[in-house]
Amino acid sequence: MSSVIQVKSRSNSKERRQSDKTSLEDDETQCPFAIHFCPVKGSTERIKRHLRDDRTLHLVLLCKSICHLRNVRDILLIQNMNNLEFLENKIATATCVFNRFNSQHIFHVSQVEKHIKNCLKSLEFKEIIGQPFESHRFGYKLVPIIAPYADKDTEQEYLSVSIALIRGDYDAILKWPFQFPIKFTIVGANKMFEKHVSPRFPDDEPRLKRPLRERNSAFGIKNFLLLNEIEQFTVHNDLFIKITVEITSESC
Repeated sequence: MSSVIQVKSRSNSKERRQSDKTSLEDDETQCPFAIHFCPVKGSTERIKRHLRDDRTLHLVLLCKSICHLRNVRDILLIQNMNNLEFLENKIATATCVFNRFNSQHIFHVSQVEKHIKNCLKSLEFKEIIGQPFESHRFGYKLVPIIAPYADKDTEQEYLSVSIALIRGDYDAILKWPFQFPIKFTIVGANKMFEKHVSPRFPDDEPRLKRPLRERNSAFGIKNFLLLNEIEQFTVHNDLFIKITVEITSESC
């Protein structure tokens, strides 16, 4: 009987030792510098002694981590610079294409001052109609018009500029009424002059609807530029008016 009790006692003692060992393992704490590959583990007291006595080790580990981070930073910086250069080239190409094919038109009016003087002499205030153009690819078809002395309110004072919608090949697939801002810019040799016009008419305004006849009535800016100021914008007595239809990507 006593031998059985001794065996049980030894067994219980062994289980307690294993339990204490497991408890010690569970209580092991990692060094705060483990993220920098410090391998030390142990009780709280051991870790405190380790932090106090092994400062040089931790400094070395920190230096290695910093060097590694610096190398990673340099690699990422080079990659980002290469990506930036690639994107800048793409943007430059896209900008070039946009400038060549965007919604703009140059209205070239030759001998403009001569035309103004003839209108004044004959008292026949005729319009000068430019070449038709499209607002954008597969877009609205427009025609530019300028008129000196064309309106009673601006008689003998201003040059008026306007735009008229004309029948186009793609009218059936476009949004109506026409509602896009238009910028008129006089491009001179040494200076520029510009004004905007935004269609602010009711939706049933005939001028902005899909053209049923060859051409709608025009809309624009009556008091665009004083006639006595035109000379400073002409190039060899020619006037160049850049017309930009501000079509957004969502509208195309």
